[in-house]
Parts: sequence; structure tokens; C-alpha cells
Amino acid sequence: MKGAGFIFVGMILAKVINYIFRVLVSRYFGAADYGLFSLGLAVVGIIATLSLLGLPQGIVRFVSQFRASRDREGINRVISSSLKITVPLSLILFLLVYFLSDFLAVSVFSKPELGSLLRILSFSIPPLVVLANFDKLILAFQKVEYTVLARNFVENLL
Repeated sequence: MKGAGFIFVGMILAKVINYIFRVLVSRYFGAADYGLFSLGLAVVGIIATLSLLGLPQGIVRFVSQFRASRDREGINRVISSSLKITVPLSLILFLLVYFLSDFLAVSVFSKPELGSLLRILSFSIPPLVVLANFDKLILAFQKVEYTVLARNFVENLL
């Protein structure tokens, strides 16, 4: 029950902070800019998810199996393999979004003003990918309180 309560409180606090942040952004910048901000977050979120290739879910599965058999070498292989694939891919996608942000903004979304925002938000792609890997690693080690901190607070701050 202790872990479930911690998760519940962490999720509520994260949602409240996220809501306050979005209200402040919409009031300060206006509805049109808030829409661009939301669109930029969606694009970055999709690209970060694509660069993960589903490997963090594999971390949970295989690290749990290797923990049960006390195979530290297997755990290290799973973690390093996931990071060796997802981090370089996230860096490549970050560079693509950064350098093609104006092209994406104009040709895909027909919003030229989205280009500079995509350039700024693209810097969050590699940290989001690393955070997702470590979030699932923490989950595999059954440390729920750290997962709540990583997922709900660090990700929202980023």
C-alpha cells in the first residue's frame, strides 16, 4: 500500500504542476502560441518514442529475468545494448529535427513560426530517451518511488 500511495500522490502533484505550467504558458503567450507549443511537444514526443524502438519494455522483461537468476552480466548486457541503440538514434533524430525544423514547420504543418520552437524542443529528445531507459530500469528493480520521481517530475521539468 505504501508504494501505491506514493504513486498516487506523485501523479496528482505532477498533474497539478503540469496544469499550472500550461495555464501560465497559455495566459502569457496566448491561445495561438499555446497551440504551437502543444504541437511542438507532440512532435518531440513522437520522435522520442520512435527512437526508443520499444527497447525500454525489453529492459523491464529481461532485467527482471536476469535478476531472478542472479545474472549480473546479463543485466549489464541488456542495459548497455538498449543504451547503445537508443542514444545514438535519439542523437541522429535530434540533429534531423534541429536542422530540418524550418522545413518540417512549413511543409508538414504549414506553420513557419513552429520552426524555432521545434529547434528548441529538439534538445529534449536525447534526455527523454535516456530518462525512458532508466525509468524502465528502475521499474525492473522494483523501486517504484524513483520511477514516480523520474517519470512525473523530471520528465515534466524537461
